Amino acid sequence: MTPEAMEALVRRAQGASLQDFDFVRDFLEALNAAVSGKVGPVNLSALVSMEAALALADSVLPGWMIVLERSSGWRCTLRESGMRDDDELIGVSAASTPALALLGALLAVEARRARGYS
Repeated sequence: MTPEAMEALVRRAQGASLQDFDFVRDFLEALNAAVSGKVGPVNLSALVSMEAALALADSVLPGWMIVLERSSGWRCTLRESGMRDDDELIGVSAASTPALALLGALLAVEARRARGYS
């Protein structure tokens, strides 16, 4: 999957519902492509369970800082270090649930990696 397609899904997550079968299918397909070889298959439980989403993020990005914020929805920021503001590799996503926001940020990180950021 191209970085552009992954980034489009991250943007789409902001207004998406887990009842939208096409979105869920596309998002899971993108996640599985992005983390292939790092972890086993990602299934629906990662999208609906914060515990499963955290476990996945920790497996793919061990030790990364996770910031979840709630306002009108959920926003997640992932960064390798909490100490630097100049990280090239950062993931940000917004969504209706914390698990979807976290996995959107994970997908954003993997899209940036695919673009060559480190």
